[in-house]
Amino acid sequence: MVFWLFCFILLTAAGSLAIGPLPRTSMEWGGTLVLTAAAIVAGWISLMRLDNRPASALGLGRSRSSVLRFLTGFGVGGALIAGAALLLLVTGAFSFLPDTGSPVRLIWFFTWTLLFFAISALFEEAIFRGYPFQVLVEWIGVWPAIAIASGIFALMHGRNPGITTLAAVNIFLAGVLLSLAYLRTLSLWFATGVHLGWNWVMAGPFDFPVSGIAFDAPMYSGDVRGAALWTGGDFGPEAGLVSTVVLAAGIVWLLRTRRLSPSEDALAGPPLTLEHARESGLL
Repeated sequence: MVFWLFCFILLTAAGSLAIGPLPRTSMEWGGTLVLTAAAIVAGWISLMRLDNRPASALGLGRSRSSVLRFLTGFGVGGALIAGAALLLLVTGAFSFLPDTGSPVRLIWFFTWTLLFFAISALFEEAIFRGYPFQVLVEWIGVWPAIAIASGIFALMHGRNPGITTLAAVNIFLAGVLLSLAYLRTLSLWFATGVHLGWNWVMAGPFDFPVSGIAFDAPMYSGDVRGAALWTGGDFGPEAGLVSTVVLAAGIVWLLRTRRLSPSEDALAGPPLTLEHARESGLL
């Protein structure tokens, strides 16, 4: 764990120097890419040098099954937030309104937001469900590790605009969901897909704010009305009870489903978390 943090700090510092001359508008993209690479590389180094396991044991294998798991996760995350939108629709709290724009601008909007959220999701999964989380599971067990990682995940969003207590609770639940997504499959690709599907479908097709940040789709806008306790208000659905409902449903599904199995790439390790996941009944 100490070695991973040391690698991460060194790689991040080097990357920060490298992106320093870039225009300010490129800093967020460049910085996130650097942090993502640092988290993955440091995790791989730690696995291979400290734990004598192959890089694939981190949960980022390179095979056709990895692509399938990523796409499956994307579908799961997208379906969950679509379920929240459906609940808002049937309760009269959400509708679509026409807006300015063009099909070309809409396609570009979908493209750049997909790339943006993909980089962000991979970074956060490498940090919160990657090597540090896997070591934590080995050290203190599955459920304490999930609680700690999810708590830090929620705290990381504590400075987002318009954050509320319910939003923090829901982000904690999202952390539990994503932790279970990894532990049920031992695939960071699956967890990243869930994360990406949730964020991108929320911002793109439904034009909701994502954790307090609006992205403003062209040609249409999502009109949310009614009690903020239910809808989430300006923060987006993640601050509303509607997300509490779908996140709880997603957690129950992940705990009970028999449709998920460990990644073949990860089992080549085996991953750090394998035996603990089995002992906890998740596998």
